[in-house]
Amino acid sequence: MHVFRALNPEKLLCTHNNYKAKLKKNSMQEERLKILLQYLEEEPNDPFNIYGVAMEYLNNQPDKALMYLQQLLVEHPDYLPTYYHAAALLVENEQFSRAEEVYKKGIEIAHQKHNTKAYDELKRAYRMLQDEME
Repeated sequence: MHVFRALNPEKLLCTHNNYKAKLKKNSMQEERLKILLQYLEEEPNDPFNIYGVAMEYLNNQPDKALMYLQQLLVEHPDYLPTYYHAAALLVENEQFSRAEEVYKKGIEIAHQKHNTKAYDELKRAYRMLQDEME
């Protein structure tokens, strides 16, 4: 004897709407990434273009994001927004000594540029890393 459960139509509708919203979000992300990659192709030496592509990859393809962030660290070492995200991804990949180097360099640059907000954020993240490593 088979037992069938009655399907809740409200739950099905909610699931369907969530699926549609997710598809729409993915489509918008793909379109944004396509545009950013085009900008990067047109102006490959603009650090903002590289950073924008990295941020689009950050949640779904962190390895690709890290690749672009490492490119920024090498080619545009004064581009301050890079340091926080690059170090955080290195921590996620358990590359703790490299993450520590990136945090320290970012803190140094933020101090030189008198960017108090970035300095404080990087110091806080670096202290958290130190606490985890103890």
